[in-house]
Amino acid sequence: MAKDRNFSLGRKTKTRQPYKQFIIFSEGLNTEPEYFKALAETLSKVLVKLKVFGGEGAPSTLAETAVSYIRGTSRRRDFSSFEKSDQVWIVFDRDEHHKVKETIDNYKAAGVRVAYSNPCFELWLTLHISDFDKAYDRFKMQNHLAEICPSYSTRSGKSPDCKSLVGSVELAEQRAAAMRKRREDEGANLGCPYTDVSELTSAMRAASA
Repeated sequence: MAKDRNFSLGRKTKTRQPYKQFIIFSEGLNTEPEYFKALAETLSKVLVKLKVFGGEGAPSTLAETAVSYIRGTSRRRDFSSFEKSDQVWIVFDRDEHHKVKETIDNYKAAGVRVAYSNPCFELWLTLHISDFDKAYDRFKMQNHLAEICPSYSTRSGKSPDCKSLVGSVELAEQRAAAMRKRREDEGANLGCPYTDVSELTSAMRAASA
């Protein structure tokens, strides 16, 4: 697994108490950090810490690292009330990973919240621009985003203009909720287009209200 990279994002205030802290463990090296950085910059009373591991790690490994973080923090003698209200999330894609359902089921019980996208995070970004509900694989999904979002490039690895995209986050949340409802009505499994990254973004926005 690639060595993790840590980012702390959010607005500074005179005291820590008003902050709600989100610890996000992500397998994405570029797009996900850029997106959550852009969103955090629009929010007050929210502190985001990103721990980025790269794409080599399976979701179960990502989740185990998040669980270790929770356990390590809770064992500290100086564990503060500020930290007790932290939310710990893992953000990952379906891709070709195995044991996705086990990751989601097992680690929610340990206090880790899951933001999952099938086939990939680019589905969530697409919902900022338009509705979408096709059974694309990762590469077709990325190519589709490149077609509708000129700032994004699959060839150069360029991230989209996330500062512009987050302006439509509420609309994306609505589209994602409608997608999840369709999956529930269909009784569809995790192989269908799906994202619940909206649960993370809505939690961040609620903490800033």
